[in-house]
Amino acid sequence: MKNLLCISVICLSLLSGCVLHRKLFYSKAEMNEYNAKVMLSDQEKEREEFPSLKMNDIEIGMTKQQVIQIMGQPSSTSAINNKMYLNYNLHEWKGKEKTAYFVRFIDGKVESYGKTGDFDSTKVPESKTTVDVNIKNKDSK
Repeated sequence: MKNLLCISVICLSLLSGCVLHRKLFYSKAEMNEYNAKVMLSDQEKEREEFPSLKMNDIEIGMTKQQVIQIMGQPSSTSAINNKMYLNYNLHEWKGKEKTAYFVRFIDGKVESYGKTGDFDSTKVPESKTTVDVNIKNKDSK
């Protein structure tokens, strides 16, 4: 009986030593820090699973290098005059085919971005011309 009691006391003291190293109460700041880390890791996982969510991190005025740091290398690029496009093909959610997205730069800064087709992004830039339709008759002076 004494042996059983001794073994029980030893086991309890060993187990309580393990528990003492763990913190039982956390401050509000510690909980907020933990929750922020968990949320960040969840967002990172979500962005890896659904790359189109990365488009939400793009901002007007960013440079090409900043965009590539967020989005990764584009599927293709194109440029005309002072306009440049980075084109991406991204999954929006599981099971869905990739969707075409673009980032348009003017003079090296993001001017617009979104799904291809938004803001007439697939149209060739237009130039406007004024035509005078008043025709004068040779006989009238």
